[in-house]
Amino acid sequence: CTIICTIICTIICTIICTIICTIICTVVCTVICTIICTIICTIVCTIICAIICAITCTIICAIICTIICTIICTVVCTVICTIICTIVCTIICAIICAITCTIICHLYHHLY
Repeated sequence: CTIICTIICTIICTIICTIICTIICTVVCTVICTIICTIICTIVCTIICAIICAITCTIICAIICTIICTIICTVVCTVICTIICTIVCTIICAIICAITCTIICHLYHHLY
């Protein structure tokens, strides 16, 4: 196997590896990020709504406010988490895959 063969091997390996790695990483990252974000949202919304609804003095106000606030906050969270996770995962995976594939294809080139 020539140098060209090793380069082609590295490129194909890196592309496939990066795609698989990015998908898995993004899903895991987004789920964890969204869970943490949702917990923060719930706490923040509960506090904000308690303050707002203390003025109007109703339990119904607090419940409705917290639900609406948490839903909006969670949706925003999910979007932000997905964007951040996709960018971070793509960069991390591209670096890991490039290094791994270079080593694998280089060893394969010398062994066969």
